Amino acid sequence: MKLAERIVRRWKGLPPARCEVEASRVWVPATDGARLATEILRPKGSPARGVVLVRSERVGAHPVATLARWLAEDGRTVVLQQCRGRGDSEGKFRPFLDEADDALATLAWLDGEASLAGPPVLFGLGYSAWTAWSASAAATERGTPIAGIAAGFGARDPYAWLYPGGVLQQEAALALAARLDGRNGHEPDALDWERAARAFDTACDRVALRELEAYREWIDHPRPDDYWRARTPAAPAATIPRLYVSGWFDPSLPALLAEPSPGKGEEVRVCLGPWGPTALARRDREGKTDPLGVVGESLLAFVARVVGAAETRPAPARVFVVGEGWREFADWPPAAAETRTLRFGASDPGEAGDAGDAGDGVLQTEPAAESTHFDFVHDPAAPPPACGGVSYSQPCGPASLDRVGERGDVLTFTGPPLTEPWVLVGPVEATLFVEARDPEAPWCVRLAAVDANGESRWLAEGVGLEGDEGRVEVSLGAVGVRVASGERLRVLISGASVGRYARAERRTPEPRALHVGATEASSLRVPVLGTIGRG
Repeated sequence: MKLAERIVRRWKGLPPARCEVEASRVWVPATDGARLATEILRPKGSPARGVVLVRSERVGAHPVATLARWLAEDGRTVVLQQCRGRGDSEGKFRPFLDEADDALATLAWLDGEASLAGPPVLFGLGYSAWTAWSASAAATERGTPIAGIAAGFGARDPYAWLYPGGVLQQEAALALAARLDGRNGHEPDALDWERAARAFDTACDRVALRELEAYREWIDHPRPDDYWRARTPAAPAATIPRLYVSGWFDPSLPALLAEPSPGKGEEVRVCLGPWGPTALARRDREGKTDPLGVVGESLLAFVARVVGAAETRPAPARVFVVGEGWREFADWPPAAAETRTLRFGASDPGEAGDAGDAGDGVLQTEPAAESTHFDFVHDPAAPPPACGGVSYSQPCGPASLDRVGERGDVLTFTGPPLTEPWVLVGPVEATLFVEARDPEAPWCVRLAAVDANGESRWLAEGVGLEGDEGRVEVSLGAVGVRVASGERLRVLISGASVGRYARAERRTPEPRALHVGATEASSLRVPVLGTIGRG
């Protein structure tokens, strides 16, 4: 191994390589005769210790290829295959459609090769994570054994991935469709995100790059219909070990965490870090959080466990708590976390009614004695923008939400200063009771922490549509963060977060109302571990 490669492994926190790697290229025949370009990475001079199958849409150098090489240097044989119609593979690439059949053909080919036989581990990130789930479902249906699944930064259910809460994640959908476009795809930085944010969802691909075939199909199916059901593989069998990797600022996080969790009787592990589609601003980085290194550590440990029967069993949940560092838990969400309900109210119910004044709305633990409502007007022509959090067009992470909270079309509810630190680890959810002229109008909820100087920073965000009796259930994903003593929690409610979510195709301003108080108790639920770490 070259000196530079040894330095990189050490810098990433990985142990020294066990062996050199030799690579060879083969063609694997699909059932329709198309040849799939496949690279085999083998440990040189030593017997392989298990097989890992990676089916990827990526072409050239990319993180999946780097992790595949690290697995081979750890003594595994890695089969790295390009999806049909991508790179050198033959055929036409149809996202989320042909992977099961091609995976079965590849598994059958592996079984016919003496040096590659045996239950493989399926691994992938992003779209290739979905190919791993698809391969697992197809293998289960055919009775083909699988050693385990390692999936990161992608979800098994593509609708839940792209339409959280029933609303299109515009940036995430555009970025994925661009990456899946044609034979080689486009990286997210090739898109004009500023122009995309100004466009409705039916035109934003054209102004950002060009018309994208996959994106066109997705926006034609805004509800979970047969189109999406045909593209959602069955959940893996409970007996198959799994590793899930994601980040607090990754668009697929809520959908990924909807999968079976550790501590529920299945061998599932999760690794959650402060990661997203773009790098965090330098001021927000802390500790050992390089995504490639941490994911590499978790992946090597997981594969060692499921194919090598390693004696040490990694913790079921490895989570980075912002402000605390890495923590390990016996389950996910942590059973020790207490769900606390914070209710929206008015400091003076008789004066409630206007948006844009952070002093009007309060967060309180007790139900209000009286019911009231907050009114605002959502203007689709000038909607509230996204800011920080999950983003492709700006740095991910805890950006300031001060400007958003000052807008006249954003309701804000602020709690009292905390008398002790709260460590929030786990899912965050909100329930709203609303009135809107259009029941298809989205409701965006953002959670922020407000420091002693009054500056608010993004913690979590979600969106939802109105259900029965004016009720909106919103998942804000999950958090891992320490909110210090003296800081306050704040919730911001609006009709948009452009361009994380698609801009509504409405032309006229729309009055809306949020009901709070005794009978219609709009509220937020947060997971609090208590006072751990620094005081």
